[in-house]
Amino acid sequence: MVFEKSPRSANEAWRRICHEHDDMVKFMEGGDGIEDDQRMLKSWKPPPEGCVSLCVDGSFKSETECMGWGGIFRDSQGQWLLRFHGYQSGGNTLQPEAFALEHGLQVAWEKGYRDVICSVDCRDLLLALQDGDRCQFMPTLRTIQQLLQRS
Repeated sequence: MVFEKSPRSANEAWRRICHEHDDMVKFMEGGDGIEDDQRMLKSWKPPPEGCVSLCVDGSFKSETECMGWGGIFRDSQGQWLLRFHGYQSGGNTLQPEAFALEHGLQVAWEKGYRDVICSVDCRDLLLALQDGDRCQFMPTLRTIQQLLQRS
């Protein structure tokens, strides 16, 4: 719904949200046939005491050339601390993943979180962060590296 050019009516958006909620509840209860070891949501473990968990994700829709990203912070009890999101036109499949991590690390720094365990699902992002040449040509990757080097 975020990427669509013509926004949905409030009633249609609510209907879709309720449907997705019902699907998520079914998934979490195990009613979809997926094995327990494949349940990423059930396998999440809280960070150690004194740390926060930052889970980020991004998405790019090539048909409309739009991207969106977001993330959540949780404490050592698994309680949500805060969330964030963003979107813009243009981009590629790597950019929203990078924007999500960059934004999350900036929020962590601003909120005073210094012990942060980051979760990303984009192997290409992790590889790109290790590639000095790629970081040189993608400012977001450079910023992420700088944020990660802060004490």
